[in-house]
Amino acid sequence: MKSKLLSLLLCIFLIGAVLVSCNGDKGKTDREYDEAEVCVAARVLIEKSKILNEIYYGAGIPYKEPIKEDAEIDVYMLADPAYLSALYEDHGIKDIETLKEKTKEVFSKTGSASVISAFLQNTTGINGMAGYARYYMAKENVDLGTQAGLMVRTNAKNYYENTASVEYIYDGMHVSAVDGEYLTVSLKVKTTGKDGTENTRDMTVKLIEEENGYRLSGSTVATHQPQL
Repeated sequence: MKSKLLSLLLCIFLIGAVLVSCNGDKGKTDREYDEAEVCVAARVLIEKSKILNEIYYGAGIPYKEPIKEDAEIDVYMLADPAYLSALYEDHGIKDIETLKEKTKEVFSKTGSASVISAFLQNTTGINGMAGYARYYMAKENVDLGTQAGLMVRTNAKNYYENTASVEYIYDGMHVSAVDGEYLTVSLKVKTTGKDGTENTRDMTVKLIEEENGYRLSGSTVATHQPQL
C-alpha cells in the first residue's frame, strides 16, 4: 500500500515538475538576439518613423489654401495635391490606406492599431464629418460642395511646434534591456529648438519581432526640451 502511495506521489511530483518546466517561466524568459541585427533594424525603423512623426504629431500634411483670400478655413480642408504627389513619390503615401500600410510597416500590431485609431479612425457622424480624426477620405458631395480626396484637420496639435530639427545619433546605439519578447535599444537624440538652443539627451526605443520582422512597440517622437 505504501509502495503504491509513494509511486503515486512520485508520479504527481514528476508531472508537476514537467508542467513547471514547460509553463512556469512562460513569458518571463528573455529571448536570444543578435545585437548588431537588432540595432540595424532599430535604425531602419527609426528612419522610417520620421515622416510618420511629422504626419501624425508634427505640422502634418499641408492643406490646400482657399482660392479666395478672405475665405474661411474650415475644420477640415483638402490636402495639398502638390505635397501629396511629392509624399507619394518619396514615401509611397497618398491616402489613408497607404498611410495605414506604412504605419504597420514601422509599428507593432498593437502600436499601429493605437495610432490608426487615434489619427485615422473614421468616426463618421450624422453630418458626414469624421469626428476628431486628423485625416479622413472624403467622397464627392455635389449638394454640400465637397470634393473627393484626403481631408486634413486644420487645427490639429503640432507637438513639434517649438522644435526646428531632430537628429538621432546612432553611434554607440546598443541593446540595453531585454524583457521577454521586447528589446530596449538605447541611443542619443539631438534636438534644436526654433530659438536656436540645442539639447542632446539619452532616449530608448522598444522593439518586438513579429512575423514580418522587427517593429517598434512605442513612439520615436523627440521634441525639443531646453537644457536646464
